[in-house]
Amino acid sequence: MSLSPLLPRAFRDWFFGSRGIKVLQNVAWQVATKGLTTLMGVAAAGWVARSLGPEQLGIYRNVQVMSGLIAGLVVLVSNQVLIHRLLSRPDREEAILGTAIAVSGIGGLVGLGVALSLPWVFGEGHGPWLALAGCAHFPILFMLPFAGWFESRMAGRVLATSNLAGMVVTRGWEISCAFLATSLVLFAYSTSAGLALMSAIVLYRYRQWGGRFRRLSFDRDIARDLISASIPWIAWTFVAQAQTRCEFILITSMLGKAAAGTYSAAADIIQPLVIIPAFLLSALYPSIVRSYAADHAFGQIRMQQYLRLSVALGVGASLLLSALGPWLADLVYGERFAESAQLVRLLAWTLLPAFLLPPSQAWMVKENLGWMACGVALLGLLVSAGINVLLIPHFGLAGAALTAASSFLLGYLGVCWAFPKTRTLARMQLKALAWPFPSLMALMPSKEN
Repeated sequence: MSLSPLLPRAFRDWFFGSRGIKVLQNVAWQVATKGLTTLMGVAAAGWVARSLGPEQLGIYRNVQVMSGLIAGLVVLVSNQVLIHRLLSRPDREEAILGTAIAVSGIGGLVGLGVALSLPWVFGEGHGPWLALAGCAHFPILFMLPFAGWFESRMAGRVLATSNLAGMVVTRGWEISCAFLATSLVLFAYSTSAGLALMSAIVLYRYRQWGGRFRRLSFDRDIARDLISASIPWIAWTFVAQAQTRCEFILITSMLGKAAAGTYSAAADIIQPLVIIPAFLLSALYPSIVRSYAADHAFGQIRMQQYLRLSVALGVGASLLLSALGPWLADLVYGERFAESAQLVRLLAWTLLPAFLLPPSQAWMVKENLGWMACGVALLGLLVSAGINVLLIPHFGLAGAALTAASSFLLGYLGVCWAFPKTRTLARMQLKALAWPFPSLMALMPSKEN
């Protein structure tokens, strides 16, 4: 007996007559890859934490925090802006891609220079070496536009293979360093090693897909367009990075490095699932752009369903980790990180805003509200930092975890509701939170495709 008559007719016509199988394959590759990388991430987190201990782990995570903040400033071309330009101007594809590669490479070199000029922020004693190790991957940023090129073609298999290989190298590097009891400097090269392999795979597959490096060109007008359109999102990325890391920075200053290491261990149990929304956006964003191009009203309907899908996944992931997270943390870290196991239950609910933010950002990109998004994120950062300053002295690490889980509703959602231009988004978010049950339209690309 066939199940196809039970499906909505619009979905059935699209799925069997157009791009449905390709979209689902794209999503399936991303999800399968994330399942494997999650297991590797949890295993590596246990090895690294047991090897370093709370205080050394706090120093190691500080390197990653500072590296992430600098990266938020030097990624000069927003991936979503690039994808939008590639889909909107297919006739200028080689010029757009070549220009993005050049600009991204320059940004990477600038970031490395910034890191080497501020070694003291990476740690005492070995600051210069930790700065070099933590940011050695920045020159590889030229590879990111190639990943955007594959995203515009919904080539989930290519990106999944690259991400999986990079994760294997990154986590294998960390486990090897823990097993051999090497220095923190060697630990900090793990991201560089993984990104180098990812870059090699993406470039090789680009050539296999028929890409021609010789046809790529640089255009000043395109460079100005990409940078000017990306600047608000670069600022947004930096502010978002700061918001997700402000708890760690405040914990280190108020409670010490050992407490920061304990908090980081709990966050590491949550972190592997935080990347799922990015994979989901990578799989669905090109089809959302096509939906709005075909029919704006239909695009809004699809975006609402996408928000509901994100909320449903976020609630499910939060419930799962709040139930199993403490047991998993105890299994991975042991008695030395007993306090981390209790924090996981609170931090699990940070997954809900983590799943809701990518589609919200996609909506703002579509509405050309980059500076508004940056302002909203900045106000959210101030709200989060203020609550942390109030709660950490009285409730310790639990106060920071409560802030991380609740600041989105108080900051981002509340601020969106306060401004007329983003009130539509806030209304869509509230609808998704009130009824997190998406329809199959969350996967349909457009009426035409």
